[in-house]
Amino acid sequence: MLTQDYSPTRHSDKTIPPDISFPRDLPSIRISPSVLWRRLQLILVLCFVNVGFLAITPYVIYGHPLSSPTLLLILWLSINGPICWWHSRKKQSDNVRQISVKHGIWILEIENRKYYCELNAEILCWQWILIIPLYSAESRSVIRLVILRDSISAEENSILRRWIHSECG
Repeated sequence: MLTQDYSPTRHSDKTIPPDISFPRDLPSIRISPSVLWRRLQLILVLCFVNVGFLAITPYVIYGHPLSSPTLLLILWLSINGPICWWHSRKKQSDNVRQISVKHGIWILEIENRKYYCELNAEILCWQWILIIPLYSAESRSVIRLVILRDSISAEENSILRRWIHSECG
């Protein structure tokens, strides 16, 4: 009587075709610049500048005849004023972005240029922020797409989050 070995290390003659199903396609979603993100950047820059200002203030005005709160206020405004003005006038480099997924390939469009990317790591999906790390083979770089709540409409936010939870786990 012949017996057949069913151990997991032995391969059978029948091959099972691999599952090559692609995830559902994500419709194109428009991502606009976030006002909250720009404000957070300005706050961070001002914090660094003001810590430096506080560190050098005793050395600059020590023994100065005009060392008064008024002088400190004028000095503080002369440093922080131009930074705020520069930040408000700074051109947003990535004005309009669109993202979509077709047959498992992420398509990111920035300023009328398309990047065909693949997911590089896990997606961070919190209630107020989405961070999607994408690897672009043509530019050989990682593009971290940061999407805040005010970057996309409520409907597109819902579509994107449901798609991420269903397709990316």
